[in-house]
Amino acid sequence: MAILAELYVRLDPYDATEAEYEQLGEHLHEAAIGTALRTYGGDVTVEVTITEGSAKIKMRVMQTILALDLIYGHMADWKSFKEQVGTTYEATVRFLNTMAEEIPKITQASPKQVKRLDKRDKASGKLKELVDSVDMLRQPMLEGASAKPLLRRIQRLAIEAEKDLTDNERNKLTSLVTEEVPDIDDLPQMTTAKVALLPSTPKLPTPPGGAAVPPKTRRRKSRVVFHKSTQVPRARQLK
Repeated sequence: MAILAELYVRLDPYDATEAEYEQLGEHLHEAAIGTALRTYGGDVTVEVTITEGSAKIKMRVMQTILALDLIYGHMADWKSFKEQVGTTYEATVRFLNTMAEEIPKITQASPKQVKRLDKRDKASGKLKELVDSVDMLRQPMLEGASAKPLLRRIQRLAIEAEKDLTDNERNKLTSLVTEEVPDIDDLPQMTTAKVALLPSTPKLPTPPGGAAVPPKTRRRKSRVVFHKSTQVPRARQLK
Protein backbone atom coordinates (compact mmCIF):
# COMPACT_ATOMS: atom_id res chain seq x y z
CA MET A 1 0.00 0.00 0.00
CA ALA A 2 1.44 3.34 -1.04
CA ILE A 3 1.57 6.53 1.00
CA LEU A 4 -0.25 9.16 -1.06
CA ALA A 5 0.08 11.99 1.46
CA GLU A 6 2.06 12.55 4.64
CA LEU A 7 1.83 15.52 6.96
CA TYR A 8 4.36 15.98 9.76
CA VAL A 9 3.90 18.61 12.46
CA ARG A 10 6.11 19.24 15.50
CA LEU A 11 4.77 21.38 18.31
CA ASP A 12 7.17 22.66 20.95
CA PRO A 13 6.48 23.21 23.75
CA TYR A 14 3.42 21.00 24.08
CA ASP A 15 2.50 19.31 27.36
CA ALA A 16 -0.41 16.92 27.75
CA THR A 17 -1.53 14.00 29.88
CA GLU A 18 -2.12 10.51 28.49
CA ALA A 19 -5.86 11.18 28.41
CA GLU A 20 -5.37 14.52 26.65
CA TYR A 21 -3.12 12.93 24.01
CA GLU A 22 -5.75 10.24 23.43
CA GLN A 23 -8.49 12.83 23.04
CA LEU A 24 -6.33 14.93 20.72
CA GLY A 25 -5.50 11.90 18.58
CA GLU A 26 -9.17 10.99 18.19
CA HIS A 27 -10.04 14.54 17.13
CA LEU A 28 -7.20 14.61 14.59
CA HIS A 29 -8.15 11.17 13.29
CA GLU A 30 -11.80 12.13 12.78
CA ALA A 31 -10.77 15.35 11.03
CA ALA A 32 -8.43 13.42 8.73
CA ILE A 33 -11.16 10.90 7.83
CA GLY A 34 -13.62 13.68 7.00
CA THR A 35 -11.06 15.50 4.87
CA ALA A 36 -10.07 12.28 3.08
CA LEU A 37 -13.72 11.62 2.21
CA ARG A 38 -14.13 15.12 0.79
CA THR A 39 -10.87 15.11 -1.17
CA TYR A 40 -10.23 11.50 -2.23
CA GLY A 41 -13.82 10.30 -2.07
CA GLY A 42 -12.81 7.56 0.35
CA ASP A 43 -11.28 4.18 -0.57
CA VAL A 44 -8.15 5.11 1.40
CA THR A 45 -6.56 4.28 4.74
CA VAL A 46 -6.04 7.14 7.20
CA GLU A 47 -3.36 6.83 9.87
CA VAL A 48 -2.51 9.23 12.70
CA THR A 49 0.44 8.84 15.07
CA ILE A 50 1.48 11.12 17.93
CA THR A 51 4.74 10.79 19.85
CA GLU A 52 5.39 12.48 23.18
CA GLY A 53 7.91 15.09 24.21
CA SER A 54 7.27 18.04 22.05
CA ALA A 55 4.20 16.67 20.28
CA LYS A 56 5.14 15.10 16.95
CA ILE A 57 2.10 14.45 14.78
CA LYS A 58 2.32 12.29 11.67
CA MET A 59 -0.75 11.95 9.49
CA ARG A 60 -0.85 9.65 6.46
CA VAL A 61 -3.26 8.75 3.69
CA MET A 62 -2.55 5.41 2.04
CA GLN A 63 -4.07 3.54 -0.88
CA THR A 64 -3.38 0.71 -3.26
CA ILE A 65 -2.06 2.55 -6.32
CA LEU A 66 -4.33 2.12 -9.37
CA ALA A 67 -7.06 0.88 -7.00
CA LEU A 68 -9.84 2.42 -9.09
CA ASP A 69 -8.77 0.55 -12.21
CA LEU A 70 -8.25 -2.70 -10.33
CA ILE A 71 -11.83 -2.48 -9.05
CA TYR A 72 -13.50 -1.72 -12.37
CA GLY A 73 -11.19 -3.70 -14.65
CA HIS A 74 -7.71 -3.63 -16.16
CA MET A 75 -5.90 -0.39 -16.92
CA ALA A 76 -7.22 0.68 -20.31
CA ASP A 77 -4.57 3.06 -21.62
CA TRP A 78 -2.19 5.88 -20.83
CA LYS A 79 -4.94 8.50 -20.95
CA SER A 80 -6.99 6.88 -18.18
CA PHE A 81 -3.87 6.35 -16.08
CA LYS A 82 -2.83 9.97 -16.52
CA GLU A 83 -6.30 11.20 -15.54
CA GLN A 84 -6.31 9.05 -12.41
CA VAL A 85 -2.84 10.20 -11.38
CA GLY A 86 -3.82 13.84 -11.90
CA THR A 87 -7.01 13.46 -9.87
CA THR A 88 -5.19 11.68 -7.03
CA TYR A 89 -2.43 14.30 -6.94
CA GLU A 90 -4.96 17.15 -6.77
CA ALA A 91 -6.73 15.36 -3.92
CA THR A 92 -3.41 14.98 -2.10
CA VAL A 93 -2.65 18.69 -2.40
CA ARG A 94 -6.10 19.61 -1.06
CA PHE A 95 -5.82 17.14 1.81
CA LEU A 96 -2.37 18.39 2.87
CA ASN A 97 -3.34 22.06 2.65
CA THR A 98 -6.58 21.52 4.56
CA MET A 99 -5.06 19.50 7.39
CA ALA A 100 -2.05 21.83 7.63
CA GLU A 101 -4.55 24.55 8.55
CA GLU A 102 -6.70 22.34 10.77
CA ILE A 103 -4.02 20.78 12.99
CA PRO A 104 -2.95 24.05 14.69
CA LYS A 105 -6.64 24.83 15.31
CA ILE A 106 -7.42 21.40 16.76
CA THR A 107 -4.31 21.41 18.97
CA GLN A 108 -4.89 25.08 19.90
CA ALA A 109 -1.22 25.70 19.21
CA SER A 110 0.12 29.20 18.72
CA PRO A 111 2.21 30.00 15.61
CA LYS A 112 5.35 30.01 17.81
CA GLN A 113 4.64 26.45 18.93
CA VAL A 114 4.61 25.14 15.36
CA LYS A 115 8.32 24.42 14.97
CA ARG A 116 7.97 22.27 11.87
CA LEU A 117 5.25 21.57 9.31
CA ASP A 118 6.10 19.35 6.34
CA LYS A 119 3.63 18.55 3.56
CA ARG A 120 4.78 15.53 1.54
CA ASP A 121 2.95 14.32 -1.57
CA LYS A 122 4.90 11.00 -1.57
CA ALA A 123 3.73 8.40 -4.15
CA SER A 124 1.08 10.64 -5.72
CA GLY A 125 3.74 13.28 -6.39
CA LYS A 126 6.17 10.74 -7.89
CA LEU A 127 3.55 9.41 -10.30
CA LYS A 128 2.45 12.94 -11.25
CA GLU A 129 6.06 13.85 -12.06
CA LEU A 130 6.43 10.60 -14.03
CA VAL A 131 3.33 11.33 -16.13
CA ASP A 132 4.42 14.92 -16.80
CA SER A 133 7.90 13.75 -17.82
CA VAL A 134 6.52 11.17 -20.27
CA ASP A 135 4.25 13.78 -21.85
CA MET A 136 7.19 16.16 -22.14
CA LEU A 137 9.27 13.46 -23.83
CA ARG A 138 6.56 12.93 -26.45
CA GLN A 139 6.80 16.52 -27.68
CA PRO A 140 8.05 16.64 -31.31
CA MET A 141 10.79 19.19 -30.63
CA LEU A 142 12.46 16.97 -28.02
CA GLU A 143 14.68 14.49 -29.84
CA GLY A 144 18.13 12.91 -29.78
CA ALA A 145 20.61 13.98 -27.12
CA SER A 146 18.20 16.47 -25.57
CA ALA A 147 15.82 13.62 -24.72
CA LYS A 148 18.37 11.48 -22.87
CA PRO A 149 18.29 13.39 -19.54
CA LEU A 150 14.51 13.15 -19.55
CA LEU A 151 14.67 9.43 -20.29
CA ARG A 152 16.96 8.94 -17.28
CA ARG A 153 14.56 10.99 -15.17
CA ILE A 154 11.63 8.81 -16.24
CA GLN A 155 13.62 5.68 -15.38
CA ARG A 156 14.44 7.05 -11.92
CA LEU A 157 10.84 8.04 -11.22
CA ALA A 158 9.53 4.67 -12.38
CA ILE A 159 11.95 2.85 -10.07
CA GLU A 160 10.91 5.03 -7.12
CA ALA A 161 7.21 4.53 -7.87
CA GLU A 162 7.61 0.75 -8.18
CA LYS A 163 8.58 0.50 -4.51
CA ASP A 164 4.97 1.33 -3.60
CA LEU A 165 3.30 -1.14 -5.97
CA THR A 166 2.18 -4.74 -5.84
CA ASP A 167 3.51 -7.14 -8.49
CA ASN A 168 0.30 -6.77 -10.51
CA GLU A 169 0.42 -2.97 -10.36
CA ARG A 170 4.14 -2.93 -11.15
CA ASN A 171 3.52 -4.95 -14.31
CA LYS A 172 0.76 -2.56 -15.35
CA LEU A 173 2.94 0.50 -14.78
CA THR A 174 5.89 -1.04 -16.62
CA SER A 175 3.67 -1.96 -19.57
CA LEU A 176 2.18 1.53 -19.74
CA VAL A 177 5.48 3.38 -19.54
CA THR A 178 7.32 1.15 -22.03
CA GLU A 179 4.43 1.45 -24.47
CA GLU A 180 4.54 5.24 -24.27
CA VAL A 181 8.35 5.43 -24.19
CA PRO A 182 9.70 2.54 -26.34
CA ASP A 183 13.32 3.67 -25.87
CA ILE A 184 13.26 3.20 -22.11
CA ASP A 185 15.15 0.26 -20.56
CA ASP A 186 13.27 -2.61 -18.98
CA LEU A 187 12.14 -1.27 -15.60
CA PRO A 188 12.10 -4.50 -13.51
CA GLN A 189 15.69 -5.26 -14.58
CA MET A 190 16.72 -1.75 -13.58
CA THR A 191 15.15 -2.20 -10.17
CA THR A 192 17.02 -5.46 -9.62
CA ALA A 193 20.30 -3.90 -10.71
CA LYS A 194 19.79 -1.00 -8.35
CA VAL A 195 19.36 -3.32 -5.38
CA ALA A 196 22.36 -5.44 -6.37
CA LEU A 197 24.67 -2.43 -6.58
CA LEU A 198 24.00 -1.15 -3.07
CA PRO A 199 27.40 -0.68 -1.37
CA SER A 200 28.21 -2.67 1.75
CA THR A 201 28.88 -0.74 4.94
CA PRO A 202 32.64 -0.78 5.74
CA LYS A 203 33.73 -1.89 9.19
CA LEU A 204 35.38 0.67 11.44
CA PRO A 205 39.15 0.09 11.82
CA THR A 206 40.52 -1.02 15.18
CA PRO A 207 42.60 1.79 16.73
CA PRO A 208 46.27 1.24 17.76
CA GLY A 209 46.62 -0.84 20.91
CA GLY A 210 43.73 -3.09 19.98
CA ALA A 211 41.11 -1.15 21.90
CA ALA A 212 37.64 -1.65 20.50
CA VAL A 213 35.77 1.30 19.06
CA PRO A 214 33.12 2.26 21.62
CA PRO A 215 29.58 1.84 20.29
CA LYS A 216 27.61 4.95 19.55
CA THR A 217 25.08 5.93 22.15
CA ARG A 218 21.63 5.27 20.80
CA ARG A 219 19.11 8.02 21.10
CA ARG A 220 16.07 7.15 23.17
CA LYS A 221 13.09 6.81 20.89
CA SER A 222 10.13 9.02 21.66
CA ARG A 223 7.19 7.07 23.02
CA VAL A 224 4.11 6.73 20.85
CA VAL A 225 1.14 8.08 22.81
CA PHE A 226 -1.49 7.66 20.08
CA HIS A 227 -1.77 5.54 16.96
CA LYS A 228 -4.85 4.73 14.94
CA SER A 229 -5.42 3.52 11.41
CA THR A 230 -8.81 3.30 9.68
CA GLN A 231 -9.87 2.00 6.28
CA VAL A 232 -12.23 4.61 4.84
CA PRO A 233 -14.77 3.14 2.37
CA ARG A 234 -15.72 4.86 -0.85
CA ALA A 235 -18.09 7.77 -0.27
CA ARG A 236 -20.95 6.21 -2.23
CA GLN A 237 -20.83 3.13 0.03
CA LEU A 238 -21.73 5.33 2.99
CA LYS A 239 -25.11 6.37 1.54
